Amino acid sequence: MVAVHAINEIADPRKVIQRIYDDDDDNRLDGQRVHRLPAAVTKHFSDLFLRADDPRALDQLPSLDVSHPPESYTCGTLVRFRAMIQDTSLQNEMYLAKLSNDRCGGWGIQPPHDDRNFNVFDPDSLGTASIFWAVSVPAESPWRAAGFSRLDSTSFPVHQSSQPHKFPIPGVPHIGVRIKIYDNAGVENLHSTDVVTFVGIASSESLSMEDAPSPEVPVLHVLCYQVDSASPTPANFDPSVREHLTKWISSEALGGDDDAAEWVLLQLTSKVHTRAIPLLPPSLTISRFPLPSSTDLIPTLSHVFAELMPQHLLIPLSLDLLNKSPFLPESKEEDLHSGYLQLPTGTTILLTESALQEGKLLETGITSVRAIQDVMNSQTVEYIFPFSSKFSFHTDLSMIIVTEGRKSAFFQTSVNVPLRCSSTTASLYKPKDELSLPPAETMAIYRSYIVACKALSEKVQITEETSKHIQDDFVRRRQQDKSATPDELIHLMKVVRLLAASRLQDEVTIDVWEQAKELDRRRQARYGEATLITQGTQLSLRRVPRKVKTLIDDGVSVYDSEEFAYLVNVDIGGQDFWVTFDTGSSDLWVVSSGCAEPDCQGVPVYSPSASSTLHSSSILFRLFYLLGSVQGTVATEIVTLGAIQIVSQTLALANETNGLYLRTTGNSGILGLSFSPAAAIRPTTGTTVLDNIFSHLGESDRFFAFKLGRSSDLNATNSSFTIGKLDPSIVDTLNGTAQQITYYPVFKTLWGPYDYWKLPVLGLTINGLPLSLSASLVPDAPSAIGIFDTGTTLILGPTLDVNAFWESVGTGGSTRYNAQTNLWEVRCDRAVDVRFAFGQGDKGREYAVHPEDISWAEGAQEDGWCMGGVQINDGVNSGDWLLGDVFLRASHDANVYVVHQGVTSSNPPLIGLLSLTDPQTALTDFQNARGLDPAPPPLVLDRRRSEQWTNDAKIASTVSAVGGFLLGGLIVVPGGHASRYPKHINPEFGKPWPAAELRRSLLWAGSGGLEHTQPPSWTPFKYALHAYSHAHLCPSPSSNMSYYDSSLGAHRSHSHSHSHSHHHHPSGHVTPVGADPQLWQYFSAVDTNRSGALNVNELQHALHNGNWTRFDLDTVKMLVNMFDTNRTGTIGFNEFSRLWQYIAEWQRVFKHFDRDHSGTIERRELSEALRNFGYDLSTSLLTLIEYKYASGTTTAYGSPPGITFDRFVRACVTVKTLTEAFQRFISLLP
Repeated sequence: MVAVHAINEIADPRKVIQRIYDDDDDNRLDGQRVHRLPAAVTKHFSDLFLRADDPRALDQLPSLDVSHPPESYTCGTLVRFRAMIQDTSLQNEMYLAKLSNDRCGGWGIQPPHDDRNFNVFDPDSLGTASIFWAVSVPAESPWRAAGFSRLDSTSFPVHQSSQPHKFPIPGVPHIGVRIKIYDNAGVENLHSTDVVTFVGIASSESLSMEDAPSPEVPVLHVLCYQVDSASPTPANFDPSVREHLTKWISSEALGGDDDAAEWVLLQLTSKVHTRAIPLLPPSLTISRFPLPSSTDLIPTLSHVFAELMPQHLLIPLSLDLLNKSPFLPESKEEDLHSGYLQLPTGTTILLTESALQEGKLLETGITSVRAIQDVMNSQTVEYIFPFSSKFSFHTDLSMIIVTEGRKSAFFQTSVNVPLRCSSTTASLYKPKDELSLPPAETMAIYRSYIVACKALSEKVQITEETSKHIQDDFVRRRQQDKSATPDELIHLMKVVRLLAASRLQDEVTIDVWEQAKELDRRRQARYGEATLITQGTQLSLRRVPRKVKTLIDDGVSVYDSEEFAYLVNVDIGGQDFWVTFDTGSSDLWVVSSGCAEPDCQGVPVYSPSASSTLHSSSILFRLFYLLGSVQGTVATEIVTLGAIQIVSQTLALANETNGLYLRTTGNSGILGLSFSPAAAIRPTTGTTVLDNIFSHLGESDRFFAFKLGRSSDLNATNSSFTIGKLDPSIVDTLNGTAQQITYYPVFKTLWGPYDYWKLPVLGLTINGLPLSLSASLVPDAPSAIGIFDTGTTLILGPTLDVNAFWESVGTGGSTRYNAQTNLWEVRCDRAVDVRFAFGQGDKGREYAVHPEDISWAEGAQEDGWCMGGVQINDGVNSGDWLLGDVFLRASHDANVYVVHQGVTSSNPPLIGLLSLTDPQTALTDFQNARGLDPAPPPLVLDRRRSEQWTNDAKIASTVSAVGGFLLGGLIVVPGGHASRYPKHINPEFGKPWPAAELRRSLLWAGSGGLEHTQPPSWTPFKYALHAYSHAHLCPSPSSNMSYYDSSLGAHRSHSHSHSHSHHHHPSGHVTPVGADPQLWQYFSAVDTNRSGALNVNELQHALHNGNWTRFDLDTVKMLVNMFDTNRTGTIGFNEFSRLWQYIAEWQRVFKHFDRDHSGTIERRELSEALRNFGYDLSTSLLTLIEYKYASGTTTAYGSPPGITFDRFVRACVTVKTLTEAFQRFISLLP
């Protein structure tokens, strides 16, 4: 019903304008009355129709839309037009604001015929109207448009726009109108793609004022207008709304894939937060989306978006569309033509790639692809103007791509979710009328909920506690995975903000952070789906010789040696290759036809043009090995290993190889089967072959095994490689004897991930005599660490140990060091029994190395001298020893069985060993082949170089049973050697985070660097560093720190000094005689008041758990009470030294019982620890202790968060103290 006071305005708005003009009595003759009129008109009509207290006031006016086109109204009708501004570049228009007979002009009021001679008018009588072109809101969903349209049964012919090129979506019915705004106040705030509701007088006029005839175009003389806003309606949403909405999206459009629906929901609720930082909405690819059965079918997801979102556009990509249709607005002959991307902010775009076929992308198509990518990357759209540069305008469009492939054919999105559809393909392409809609009230709630989430996402805050947790979490991640980058943190920060907003929380909590990480982890786990196999498979494996050339004498001479490699047969995109079987790396690469290097000539090469399943990329790949390097680009392809087919395996296509001697072996690449953290291809780019295989094997079958034989005959059966099953000959051997495969846990460092297949080496014997090995340079290692590497021929070890080995073997002059080749040589008839031992304590087992592999005749030999099978290499970074083929083929004949961590429910990764070499038989066979050894028996020499080394070795041996477990105690920055790194590095991509560099940054922060000096050059994570500046970490024990420069792969010495030396040696603090200088430095650094003793607060600063948290205050007070022998309430240096040793002993205990490497002690581990201490507590008492000393707040659900190192010490001491007190009480009873 029309309000009474609005009847006149609707019936004849121009009369109302004249009345407003006449009612202006403020000096009717001042000449400015006509210039005040536009503002007065705007206020009058805004008060009537744009009232905040009555949003439905506009409904009194007829609407201008496709159902009610301009021709359906008579000239002069007052209408409303909800439209998108398409063109703001039109020239302003002059009009007669004052007519004769004291009448006003403008708003389509025609002047008398006598007034039309502009040359005689006073300039004060002229006004200026701003001109725009506006179109129906493109991509507006039907439900949204219906809320603003006139509802009646009137039907008019479809409107034919005279300017169709000004609408973004070709062929779609729409209204295009020339907009004239007479009140110019604020028009500069109107921009292209703004959605505005105009109230004005409808008319028409010639498109051009030129003499030549031109078509008539609709015109709207604006009386008032209102820019559209999506401010949410205040509402309290039931928490179940989110769950129900996600389930509806999942079941209706995504084949029941709840996780994919989660990501879609986050995408729908995202928007631009700020451009300064920037915080932009992510872009989403739903990959492995099945193709439709017919080309005319569209994804059900598009129907769902149309029901939920105010604006939604489906763009079925094809080469024809990209090459011929404009995506960017472009000015042609002073007329702005629109493009697909000229859309209102908040529009959701669904791009489909099912119609893409082979063909050529032309220049226009390339521009279109770049334009879409620009929106994803920067949320900007370029407007093209002639004779000038392109101008970028801000936008806010949500981009979602569905593709059949592993990733989009053209675009790089920030999130890629492989679809796991549990229903038929037909359900993904349902017609709109088959969509199962919830009740209208529920759908309205869903829409309001999305708007509320968008608004809240701008306000989400991160508390200080959560911020510190995130920083600490990311630091641990970087320590575990050197390839982790700040970009991954930024990605997760976007996800966690959206996740919090979608849960209608204005703060990010630790719980939401963990949920975001888990959601992203599950997403990444979907990469590289492999065909599930229920039975194991066996692959062909063969041994091939290779010539290795070594330059000597400054590159003048060449020394040839004969080595060998083991190759496995792999099918890549239907092309067959033999590639090196390598457990010492993690990437798969194959030589591409683009490789022109001499090293890759003469070997079978992969032909991209011969494959229809290849997905190339521009991502670069580079990998350095101990000898040689490879580089190329990353791609995905179908890879088949026996019965296993991986439909989208990430690999590298090599276009350059150096020093790998491929021609001598017929080797076309390398199949790396180590853990993913050692891969040069980032986890965010693709999944390793090993992870893809293990993800689709049952727990009991999640292993691979190999046997490395000595024959190079392809038909020989002495080499084998199996996945998910044992070699049948090995099974027969096990059935016929009492032998068993012995399994050992794979070693990993503190907080570090599993990177290589490696074990602590318990010992090395020569003819039964033990050779003492150097302490490991790998952090937290109980003894020397050996890496099992099938890609290396020899056994490689540290200089000190290898020299000691050959000097021990070389009695009677039977060994020598060749200074020209830098290799140890041994008499070819030298017969020795060499064995490596693995295991824990007295449970260790020995594995013999065949004498033929110690005195290695297959290598170069001259005058009875053979190459030694054990050689020096101090560049074995992630371990101390590299156990190559000469060990693996002789010691266990390849029975190495592995279970990947996280796949089984009960075991970490394991290496299983079965020795098939009988030492005595091997020695006899060797002597029969080489003759009797005339040299005296070996004499094992003690090669310890210092008393300090001996002490280190003793300490290492005492904790051999707990090797590789978590450091639960103090965080101390040691001097000297830093963490070692994998044998190959990726200097250009990922930039690993060297521990020494981290140490430098932390020392700089802890020693006042934030106030006094510039930080180290390496500062990729400044706010994490800022957090550590308050941690009071100990300063550097030495001004010269040894570190690894990961970009060069070399060990270097770095001189690091501070401008304020008192940070290292406080004034007046001289190291006491006999004191440990490093411990004294640390003590002095935390003695902030220079009193010579530590109070409770200072001691708390000195003591940290393995997760970087300080000891809790109660534990610190307990330690002060225990070690404050003079009862001063403080801890002097001598007391601190004893306390330090006490904590160190507890570290070993904590590491031993932290079985799951979590950094905390859980109930099962606590029970085991207390039982070992002699305290067999009841379940209820154990539960009480667990909750009492838990490291965080417990909830009504789930287990407590675990007991950190400091609380574990306090809990054990408390149990001991109470037990002893109780026993004393009992002893006093009669």
